[in-house]
Amino acid sequence: MNVDDVVFRVRALAQAHPLTTVAERYVADVVARERARQPHPELGVWAGNALTVGYALRTFEEVEVLGERRPSVVTSVEVLDAAARRIAAAIRTDGAGCHLWEEATVVGLLDRLIAGEIDRRLDQWKETVDPEVWRDMVGYLAWWTVAGYALRVAETSEEDPRG
Repeated sequence: MNVDDVVFRVRALAQAHPLTTVAERYVADVVARERARQPHPELGVWAGNALTVGYALRTFEEVEVLGERRPSVVTSVEVLDAAARRIAAAIRTDGAGCHLWEEATVVGLLDRLIAGEIDRRLDQWKETVDPEVWRDMVGYLAWWTVAGYALRVAETSEEDPRG
C-alpha cells in the first residue's frame, strides 16, 4: 500500500469515530480544556481533530500489522494523559520504539497527516499572521497529531502506562 492510500484510509477512519470510550473522554477533555485556554476557541476543536487523526493512524497500523485492533488496557483518563504525553515527547525527540511499522514510515505518515491538517486549518492564514505565530500554530497541530498516535499506543500498552 502506498503512502497516499494509507493517508486516505487513515483520514476516512478518523471520520468514522475510531475512538474507544476512554479515548473519547480524553479527546473531549482536551477539546474543552483547549477551547477555554486558547485565544480562539476553534483551536480546541482543531486539537481534537488532530488527536483523532493521529489515533486513527495508530489504529490503522495495528490492523495492518496485527490483523486486529488491540484491546484497551488503560481506563483512566488521567493515567492515559500522562502516558500519552510521555510517549508523544519521545516520538518527537528521540523515538519511542513503539511503532509496529518502521519508525521512518510512521514519522513520514505523521508528517503527511500533519501537513494535511495544516492545509485544512491554517493555509488561509499563512499570509496574514506573523511568522512566529505561524510556527506556533503549525507546532500546535503537529503536537496534537503526534499526541493522538501516542494516545493509542498508551491505551494499548501492556507496560505500566505511568512510565
